[in-house]
Amino acid sequence: MNDDLDTLLPRQSGYSKRLKAALPLVRRAIRMPAADTDFWFDTHRIADSAPVPCGMSRPTVKRSDLAG
Repeated sequence: MNDDLDTLLPRQSGYSKRLKAALPLVRRAIRMPAADTDFWFDTHRIADSAPVPCGMSRPTVKRSDLAG
C-alpha cells in the first residue's frame, strides 16, 4: 500500500513552483472551449445552491419591515 502511494505523490523538488507556473495554461485551456460557446457572451449567470435560512430568530423577525 505504501509503495502505491509513493508512486502517486510527486517527490520532485520544485513541484509547487511548476504547478503554480502551469496555472495560466490551465486557465487558458478551460477558457478556450468555453469562449467557443454562446453562453460565454451571455449576461446571465446560473447558480445552484441550497437555500440558506436567515432572519429566523425571534428578535430579527420582530425588527423586520414585514412584521405584522
